[in-house]
Order: sequence, then C-alpha cells, then structure tokens
Amino acid sequence: MMPDMPTLTPIATRRLNPPQDNLWDALLPALPPLKDGDIFCITSKIVSIHQGRCISEDGTDTQKDTLTEQEASATLPRSCSRYDVRLTITNHALMPNAGLDESNANGHYILLPKNPFETAKSIHQKLCKEFNLKNLGIILTDSHTTPMRWGTIGLSMGFWGFNPLRDYREKP
Repeated sequence: MMPDMPTLTPIATRRLNPPQDNLWDALLPALPPLKDGDIFCITSKIVSIHQGRCISEDGTDTQKDTLTEQEASATLPRSCSRYDVRLTITNHALMPNAGLDESNANGHYILLPKNPFETAKSIHQKLCKEFNLKNLGIILTDSHTTPMRWGTIGLSMGFWGFNPLRDYREKP
C-alpha cells in the first residue's frame, strides 16, 4: 500500500512591487489555514522585495557587474561564458550574475534575500504565531540553472523548522 502523497497547494497573492513592498500585507489575506506538519515554500524574489533588496537599473553592464561582484563570494568574468553572464558562487551555489533578477522587476535588479536561513526562521516564527503552530517547515526557493543544461530547477536558498534530509544509509 502506498503512503498518502503530499499535496501541493499554490497560493496566489497580489503582486509585490519593487523597490519595497510588505510581504505580510500580500501573503496573510491569501493564505489558507496552515496546520502542523505543513511545509510552506516561498519564492526568494518576494522575500527580497519585502526586504527592500532592489536596486534601480541604470541600463549598463557596468552596474550589473558591480552588483554581481558585491553579492558574490567568487566570480568569473563574462568572457568565460558564451552566454554573456558572470558565473558566480553565491550562498554556496553556482549561479549566474549572483542571482540578480531583472524579470518582472519594474526597472530594478532584485538581489537575493539577506541571510536566507535567518529569514526562513523569522517567517517560521511569524506563521507559527499567526496560525498557532508548533511544527511548520519553511523553504525559501529560487529558480536555478545547471551548467551545460537547458531549463531551470527549484533550489532551496534557506529553510527552517524541519530536517531537509532523510538518511537512508544501511536501509533496504
């Protein structure tokens, strides 16, 4: 017999607008009742907008390169990529342009959230209090590219409230 499969419930909120907008004003009215054992995933982009991590674009690659260097732990120059991106290590992940996001950003660069694990913890605390919960998982997500592969995958930027790994060593 198969165990019950988890369900995925997408939550539509109003759009959060750069350079800064209130996450809770958009999220709380849209949320269904959360219950103990739920795992709540939230995109890093709206968390960044909530944190005010948006920089107005001036339209130059120089500005983008400067922001990329400020945000990344390590960078390669654009000349190393045939796709005109800077490959970087940011938050312990390989990503183009240190995660700077320009899509649907109203003329802004949206940076990755500051302190993703602490941010996940603060979201956990707020939602646990709001819904009177003891056991809630939080995942900050972002889309991610993999070198030499087309498309994107989901990546956890930070999490809180649960152990994200199960150890299956020495188990059939």
